[in-house]
Amino acid sequence: MGRRFMSSRKKLPPGVPRQSDCVLVYTIEHEYILQETGKIVVLMPHQRRILNHVFTVQKTPNAGMMPYRTAIYSATKKSAKTETSAMVAYAWARQNGGEILFIANDKQQVQERAFGRLVNMLLRMKAKYPDRYEKVVISDPTAELIKLRTMKGEESRIRAIPCDPYGEAGGHQSLTLWDELWGYRQDRATLLWSELQPVPTVKKSMRFVTTYAGWFGVSELLWSLYEYGVQPNMESDMEPRGERVPGLEDLPCFRNGSMFVYWDHECRCPWQTEKFLQEARNDPATRMRKSEYLRLWENRWTTGEEAFIDMDQIEKLMGMGERAGLINHMRGMFR
Repeated sequence: MGRRFMSSRKKLPPGVPRQSDCVLVYTIEHEYILQETGKIVVLMPHQRRILNHVFTVQKTPNAGMMPYRTAIYSATKKSAKTETSAMVAYAWARQNGGEILFIANDKQQVQERAFGRLVNMLLRMKAKYPDRYEKVVISDPTAELIKLRTMKGEESRIRAIPCDPYGEAGGHQSLTLWDELWGYRQDRATLLWSELQPVPTVKKSMRFVTTYAGWFGVSELLWSLYEYGVQPNMESDMEPRGERVPGLEDLPCFRNGSMFVYWDHECRCPWQTEKFLQEARNDPATRMRKSEYLRLWENRWTTGEEAFIDMDQIEKLMGMGERAGLINHMRGMFR
């Protein structure tokens, strides 16, 4: 993900954020280290704009509160979603503290994805910037728990949990991060989603979802969120009718009440070249199932019921066989 994730920027004096950057974005771009390069990350322009909008604390009318309770960051495959989730968790822990939960469909997945990226980032920090590591990390991160110091010196706890609604009842989390919500089992996902709703008495408490599209009739929780935020016109090729976000009109960003949705069909990362995408189109799995290419690489909803071999392909192969002199001995047997 980090091969060309960084771009050039002018260095600012320590402690001086860009005039337009919120404290979370400032923290990311001054402390978060990319594993692939060993350098502090620089967000891509669209990332910076989206994160600044989502995480800028309100001034009025609800001073000190986050502008949204739920934020969905949905983009095509290989669009740095996992890294974005790890960066948000780290900066939130440093700025706001509290209990932070990474959630995925099962225990192995949650430990290997965004939470694992964060653990590895901290270990890279320990090796490259030991003085900073000592100031930031309270105890060496494990596979299930990370303890970080906030800017005020308080303790924040980051945990990785599977989608188990019965093990997390009564929590007082400040941030939950949901990975690839399209694949969650409906019954457990709905229960846990309800159990881990943002705490209404905490000003800075929210959900952050990173995912790409799911399947109609299967990914029901994600669909309900998409439908509420984007408001697709089912009679007009899923054309979005939701309210566009002021200042982000050139990006597919929508809002509805306390929910923000960024749902992109375009590959915006510099490593997602046309050659890269052509290789994805030619992959045997996606060549035989066009709907999977649309879901993964265009972030579009599909039925998941596409025939294994496209009928056009079958007819093409049958025609080739006839021209080669092959005989279909079963023709006419079924009427």
